[in-house]
Amino acid sequence: MPERRDGRLSGPLAGYWVGFREHLIDLGYAPPSVNAQRALFRDVSLWLESRGLGVDALCTGEMDEFVVLRRRRGRPLPS
Repeated sequence: MPERRDGRLSGPLAGYWVGFREHLIDLGYAPPSVNAQRALFRDVSLWLESRGLGVDALCTGEMDEFVVLRRRRGRPLPS
């Protein structure tokens, strides 16, 4: 399940979303861009969770696998 029924994110990154969102807004991201980043954030968090990985995996080669999988599914990364 991508999100909990109450709309909050799940997975190891869930606790970081609010701060990241505020950072995006401070940088001037428009609401549609923030939403696109939220979808990517959710996907990464769920991917990490499904593999039993934590936040520390973001700094490893593990993320290469996520990028390859996402491209194979025709879901490019937003810029």
